[in-house]
Amino acid sequence: GKGNNPARKTNARVDREADFYHDVVKNLELKHGIDRKFLEDGSTLDAEQLEQMILCGAAEGNSLYCTEAPDYMALFAAAARFNHSCSPNAGLETTKSTCLVRAEQAIPKGTELTISYLPRQLLNLSWVKR
Repeated sequence: GKGNNPARKTNARVDREADFYHDVVKNLELKHGIDRKFLEDGSTLDAEQLEQMILCGAAEGNSLYCTEAPDYMALFAAAARFNHSCSPNAGLETTKSTCLVRAEQAIPKGTELTISYLPRQLLNLSWVKR
């Protein structure tokens, strides 16, 4: 089933959250291209440990800092697919629920869009301090 929360099937919000977790979050790409099938088929982990590994891999591979709420990170699966650059040609404007990718300079046709995975404050530090 989709979770064992006692409020499941009696609370619409709990149902939506459980559906989102089981239908979306657990199926996100894992960080660094970790092979989910390898984890599921060849794992000696118990079911709870396996679910934790998959959830952590999905969160780490799909979360970005919130520029408007710097103490938070949020799941932005599409934006997390952009490659990182310490000199990005695009930037992120993010809240806890929205992400806008904006060009920071003229980008010639065919040029890869890159973003920084680091908060802007860290990009402004010298490489030695990062």
